[in-house]
Amino acid sequence: MTALAFATRSVNYAQPRISSSPSHRVYHLARTQRANSDEISRAIEQWMNETAFMSSIDQMKRLESFRRIIGFGSSALPAIIASLSAKPSLLGVVAAEIAGEDPVTEEIKGDVRAMAGAWIGWYQRARRDFV
Repeated sequence: MTALAFATRSVNYAQPRISSSPSHRVYHLARTQRANSDEISRAIEQWMNETAFMSSIDQMKRLESFRRIIGFGSSALPAIIASLSAKPSLLGVVAAEIAGEDPVTEEIKGDVRAMAGAWIGWYQRARRDFV
């Protein structure tokens, strides 16, 4: 192959060629899901760090990290719930935006542990609708 032919050869690096074999598709899907899970976890961690000393929910919702988590849609819910289980926080604000509902009642607003518990219970009942 001449240098000119090599230089002008069309190569599409953005779209890897995927085999049609079932095992390859499953592997590719699992790898993609793991990558998305890592991205979601990083976005959640970033949002948690950025909101650690904030008291305004409106300010929390204006952060880029909030929009990134919302952009993952319902696929972010398992990571949000896992994070709430490990350490109660205000991640329910993000979950409410994704789910379009909020299980936190007026009686428990302000009690971060109870709010996290409400979200964990909600997810256990509703997760099949978001998978």
